[in-house]
Amino acid sequence: MKAARVILLYALAVILLGALLSPWLFWLTQAHWPFHRVFDRTLLIVALAGLWPMLRAADIRSLPELGYARTPGWWRQAASGLAVGVVSLGLCAVLLRQVANWRTNYAGNLASALAVGIIEETFFRGGIFGALRRGWPVWCAVAMSSIIYAVLHFCKPPDLDQVSVNWLTGFAHLGLIFQSFGAQVSWTGLGTLILAGTVLALTFEWTKAVYFSIGLHTGWVFALKTVGAPLRDNVLVWPVLLVVLVLCWKKFAPHST
Repeated sequence: MKAARVILLYALAVILLGALLSPWLFWLTQAHWPFHRVFDRTLLIVALAGLWPMLRAADIRSLPELGYARTPGWWRQAASGLAVGVVSLGLCAVLLRQVANWRTNYAGNLASALAVGIIEETFFRGGIFGALRRGWPVWCAVAMSSIIYAVLHFCKPPDLDQVSVNWLTGFAHLGLIFQSFGAQVSWTGLGTLILAGTVLALTFEWTKAVYFSIGLHTGWVFALKTVGAPLRDNVLVWPVLLVVLVLCWKKFAPHST
């Protein structure tokens, strides 16, 4: 239970510090951005700044333990994950006729997707799942880390451009997040994200490294950005994710002979 306590304390610290610091960051940037954007960025900065102390408290003290081991052919894992991600969701979008707005800025889409893949896989799989895995059975750690991953995608305050900012505004935004969570959450979308988190966590577990999961996550985000497809709330994506899970299981999971 040590890892769970560490993660809970870390989450509380990020929330409280983010709420306290966001008005000051808003004033320092001279209100060039709406407060809700400053609030989001402040939480991200605090979360990243506190990640390494949280990992050390959970007894993860090196990059290999975080998933960045010196794995032979690591770039092949990343490249194959990228290919699987692009093909799976890209083909899914085409077959479901969900190609809403094709975006041809491929370099920009890939750079943005890569940033998301690296940050989220380091945080959720290397950090949260890795910490939970040290004290919990694999399926418990997979389930809890995937639920956290999914729920946080819906924890967003409404986009209010005109806000009177004082030093308590960050806490007011926290209240708005809790108030609007029920309205924002989609149970189909929540299921999609939990399933995606499960695939990513298990590939991390099987490969003992974060490279394939970074590639896979990057490929998914790149495909969605390129085709402009709102696939998260489509239940027909679930079979595609399950096929990816089976392929990863056959490729990476240890099998008895």
